Amino acid sequence: MTTIQNANQRATGVTSEGRLQGEGIDRDYVLMSQVDDGWSFTAYDLTVTPTGAADVFFVLQNTSDYPVMLEELRFYDAHAGEFIHVQVGANYTITGGTTLEPVNRTAGSANLASSRCTIEAGANITGDSSSTIMQIVAANNTETLVSFRKAPIILGKGQCVNLEASGGASAIRYELDFTFLKASDFTDD
Repeated sequence: MTTIQNANQRATGVTSEGRLQGEGIDRDYVLMSQVDDGWSFTAYDLTVTPTGAADVFFVLQNTSDYPVMLEELRFYDAHAGEFIHVQVGANYTITGGTTLEPVNRTAGSANLASSRCTIEAGANITGDSSSTIMQIVAANNTETLVSFRKAPIILGKGQCVNLEASGGASAIRYELDFTFLKASDFTDD
C-alpha cells in the first residue's frame, strides 16, 4: 500500500474496506469568503416601523458579478401576529428608504458591500416589479432566527431580496447576514 504523509506527518492511505483514510480540514464556503476574502456582511436596522400592510422596509440588490448568498435573518417585532415576507425578484427600481452600508464581519477589512450591491432601508420603499415570496416568517413577540444555510437563497447580478411586513404599523428590529461568493465556489478549480 502506498502512503502519503501530510504536513503533520500523519499517513494517508486506504482502509481494508478500500476507503480513503486521511486527515483534513473542512471549511464551508461562507467561512472561506468571510475569513479569506472579507466579503461577508451584516445589514441591520434597530428601529424601523412599516407604514402599513405590504410595506417593504429593506431591499438588497446585487449589482456585481459575484453571487450573494443570504445566510441568516434575525428579527424582532413587538406585535404578535405579524408576518415578514422574504421575497426575491429582479429589476427592482428602488424608491424611498435610506442607503444602508452593512458591517463587514471580517474585522479590519476595508471591503464595502456598497461596491457590489445597493441596499436601502426604511419604511415605504417602493419599486417592486414582480417579486416572489420565498419564505414567510411569523413574529411572535420574540426574537426570530431564520437560517438559510441548508437551503440558501442566492442572488445573481441584478437580482434582489426584499423584506416586507404583512401587517405593518409596529416597530421591527432586524439583522440580515449575507456573503458574496467567489466564482471558484462553483467550479472544480
